[in-house]
Amino acid sequence: MMQLTVVMFVGNRERARRAGGLALRRGCELSTLSTVSSQPPSVVPLPTAITPARPLAVRSWPPVAFGVALYILALGLRLWGLGQSVTADDQDWIGRAVDFAGAVEQHKPRNTYQSAHPGVPALWVATLVMSPGQVRELEARDAEQATLVRSPSYLPVLISTRRALASYAAMLVVVTALLVWRLFGVGPGVLAGLLLAAEPFLVAHSQVFGPDMLMAELMAVSVLAALAYVDGRGGRAYLVGSGVAAGLALSAKAPAILLFGFVPLLGLAFTLAGAGPYQQAGTRRGRVPAFVRDMLLWGGVAALVFVAIWPVLWVDPLGAISRLILEVRGVGESPRRWGNFFLGTVTTTDDVAPLLRPIFYPVVTAFRLSPITCLGLLAGAVAAVAGWRRGSPWRSDWWRRGAVLAAYVALFGLMMTMSPKKIDRYLLPVYPVLAMLAALGLWWVLRHPLLARLRWPAVALLGVGQALLVASVQPYPLSFYNPLLGGASVAQRVMIIGWGEGLDQIAAYLDRQPNAERIVVVSLYKDQILPHFRGKGVRLDEWQKADYLATYVNMEQRGLVPLPLQDLVATAEPDLTVRISGIAYARLYRIPTALREQTAPRSSPRPNIVPRP
Repeated sequence: MMQLTVVMFVGNRERARRAGGLALRRGCELSTLSTVSSQPPSVVPLPTAITPARPLAVRSWPPVAFGVALYILALGLRLWGLGQSVTADDQDWIGRAVDFAGAVEQHKPRNTYQSAHPGVPALWVATLVMSPGQVRELEARDAEQATLVRSPSYLPVLISTRRALASYAAMLVVVTALLVWRLFGVGPGVLAGLLLAAEPFLVAHSQVFGPDMLMAELMAVSVLAALAYVDGRGGRAYLVGSGVAAGLALSAKAPAILLFGFVPLLGLAFTLAGAGPYQQAGTRRGRVPAFVRDMLLWGGVAALVFVAIWPVLWVDPLGAISRLILEVRGVGESPRRWGNFFLGTVTTTDDVAPLLRPIFYPVVTAFRLSPITCLGLLAGAVAAVAGWRRGSPWRSDWWRRGAVLAAYVALFGLMMTMSPKKIDRYLLPVYPVLAMLAALGLWWVLRHPLLARLRWPAVALLGVGQALLVASVQPYPLSFYNPLLGGASVAQRVMIIGWGEGLDQIAAYLDRQPNAERIVVVSLYKDQILPHFRGKGVRLDEWQKADYLATYVNMEQRGLVPLPLQDLVATAEPDLTVRISGIAYARLYRIPTALREQTAPRSSPRPNIVPRP
């Protein structure tokens, strides 16, 4: 995808160079004819927009150099602390990857269907990084999570897969930035690239084995490439690239289905307006066939990619798609039982109180965004209103294209608000677009004549500031919360926090104890402790078998500490407290022998399934 974007950039510059050279030659020919005629010689000036072309290598190096530098920055931030901790979803995706790789190796394409979240691009990446020996070793332990996470191949495969996914995520950052450059100019493109490379929530999820980050970035690429085509900023290669990205995004996760309504509506709007490639079609009725052809091309490319990358569709397309639809509806409409926490209120499902649903995603997104991005969005809103009221030249291009990006954010947010599951990362596909809109707002401010000399130093300063923000929470970028809203100390009273960060320190402490291999720990997140610990872990309802209790911040938020141990947590001094961003993420308590003996067994608040906050 990045190579396709660079080729489109260079191709467009080459066409411009040829046009400039042709105009120059025609001017010279006219001048020569005038000197040999009987009339006085005259000079035909070149059009003001045409200047003698510089060599292609000189004209095309800025986007290439910027792309390379941006990739290095984005990848470096994503590799920093990549293997520090294990999330609550890692064991699920390792298990799926093992089954997927086994199906590929044994030529059983039907078995490449793994779940309602297909995750196909991520599973292919994992399949490619695993050796046959690792696949067999993990497959032998795949029957149970407790044995899977203890496999000697578990962490090496997890880290290798994360590293490869981080590399692809960094590439997509570059592709996105170059598309913004194409649509809005060099300033917004550079700013958007810097914000995307170092937005803490995006950096954090680029380090996770799962489909969410790839889906988010591919959806953004698809929207930008389609916009470039329908608004006359690129040829059909952009439309094809948009279709490729859409097919990959849908094979990653079902919410990407939004693209298959949004892109056709986008094309229809520009068709009715007679903009972009539809300007030459004459009347509205004459534009419709061109629109239909374009959408058939876009949809055909997306469908081809979707089928080509997912082997189950080669042998049973109708059965696989029917199963996917049923399971997506089942997963989306069936909240899990571990509950949610929002604005100080605990619910027994993943949803929130009906009156709070409309504000859930705006609130949690505000906490997840960086202050620089938030300020850029505020400036962008002011710029949009100013452009609308004044009818300035900025409105004709920037306002129209920015409005398309804002509409995408609004529609995806509405779709996820209607879902009964409310988790901050479910809105991840809007974060790249929010960073782009923030870049537009910041560049609008920097375009002021008084800031002409400070414009590019300010861009560099904003990029450094964004990178410092994510560096301030390394090696746990997922622990970043907007300091403008009070940071993590306020966030823990507003929303669920924690997805495994800090549990590596609990594991390291236990592993340093004498006879560590005999120690038993109980925690809702035991599977995130065991990969770094030689001892054993048990479920919450088996806490009487444990020597230690490891509590986690979102266990306390949702009241998931077993009742017989709540007094211990309230009164005893923990053996270890793990603090991240100023708050206690995890605590480790030794369970007294007397407490284990005097209390009736099986005192777990709910069935022991690790939540996915």
